[in-house]
Amino acid sequence: AYFEGLEATARRLGQALGGRVVRLGGRFARLLSVHPLGGCAMGRSARDGVVDSHGRVFGYERLYVSDGSILPGPVGVNPSMTIAALGERIAEEMLV
Repeated sequence: AYFEGLEATARRLGQALGGRVVRLGGRFARLLSVHPLGGCAMGRSARDGVVDSHGRVFGYERLYVSDGSILPGPVGVNPSMTIAALGERIAEEMLV
């Protein structure tokens, strides 16, 4: 339903601007990111994640993860800035 809403809005915008929306690969094209994301998810506890919001691995003192694997999935067109910002935040935490 979410993607159908996005497509409907894009079609309306395209029509208003005199253009049309084309989904490369067709309706069932896979949505993906070229950045490896996920696999070591952030969570509030070890029950729902591997690390906390500061990259600290639950149950392992002073062990951190600081890369795209802590993101649950795609966060935008190019997640490199989000990954870099998380890396800076986690590095600051490590210095404390």
